[in-house]
Amino acid sequence: MHKPLIPLLLTLGLALGAATASAQPAAQPYAPPAAVTTDGYASPDRARCEAELRKDAGWYAELKLQLKDDVHQDEYATFQRNNKHVIIAYAAIWVLTVGFAFLMWLRHGKLAGELARLKSDIARGAKDADA
Repeated sequence: MHKPLIPLLLTLGLALGAATASAQPAAQPYAPPAAVTTDGYASPDRARCEAELRKDAGWYAELKLQLKDDVHQDEYATFQRNNKHVIIAYAAIWVLTVGFAFLMWLRHGKLAGELARLKSDIARGAKDADA
């Protein structure tokens, strides 16, 4: 009675797993902003600028607003790099789950056959005992 239901559920699980994996957007390569230098240079006016930022809250708020998009882009790039690992982990869990369910389905069929054979052996033994 439940045999047709199991392959249907397995197929549905595989389809959902594949749809989830393919629905993810392609990750964009991360590129640091052009203003960032890696040569170790530090402006001699940096301390004065930081002091002015502490005094002028409006200027600080404007700079934060201007940098907000850059921060969001950096976070998005980080998420996209890590997102691939999450998808792979979910796919592995789905494959293991579907594989386990498939093995249980095969075992159920084998046990059902064994049970049918034992019932026929009992019936044949009862028939032989009556004769």
